[in-house]
Amino acid sequence: MRLVLPLVAALLTSGALATTCAWQPFAAASKAAPLIVEARVLRYGGTSGDPPTPDYMDVQVLNTLKGRAPTKELRVYGDNGGSGRRFVSGYPVGTTWMLALTRDFDHWPVKDRRPQVYAFPSCADPGLAVIGDTVFGTLGEPFNSSRPRQFFLQELQYVWKHPLGR
Repeated sequence: MRLVLPLVAALLTSGALATTCAWQPFAAASKAAPLIVEARVLRYGGTSGDPPTPDYMDVQVLNTLKGRAPTKELRVYGDNGGSGRRFVSGYPVGTTWMLALTRDFDHWPVKDRRPQVYAFPSCADPGLAVIGDTVFGTLGEPFNSSRPRQFFLQELQYVWKHPLGR
C-alpha cells in the first residue's frame, strides 16, 4: 500500500511535460508499440537537462504481452527535455510497470542502437503501474477509461493476447 500513493502521484503528474503534442492514453501507445512488457525498474543512468534528470532506466522483463523482448534486461530511454516522451524519473526504482516500448529513434539523439535499447513512444502514456495482480493507470479505449483507475492484470493480459478488432 505504501507504493500505491507515490505511483498514483507519478501517474497524475508525469503528464506535465514541455511539449505541444496531444497526449494519448496507454491503449493508443500500445497499438503502435512493437513491444509491451511487464517489467521491474532496476536503475537509472545518464543525465541531461536543467535540472538534470536521468536519460534512461534499465528494466528486468518479467512478462512479455506483445512482441518479443530480445533480452531479459532492457534499456528504456525517456524524455531528454524536449522529445515529448515521459521522463524515466516518473518510474521509481524497484517498482513494476506494464510498458509500451518503441525503437523509433527518429529526431532523437540516442546513439545506442543495440537490440535491447528501446524508448517510450512520443506523445503517449507508455506505462501502467503494476502492484500484485492489479494495474493502475489511464488506459483509454477499449476500456472506456479517460482517467486513472485500476484493472486486474489478468484482464489486460487477456486483451493483449486475444485482441478484438486490432
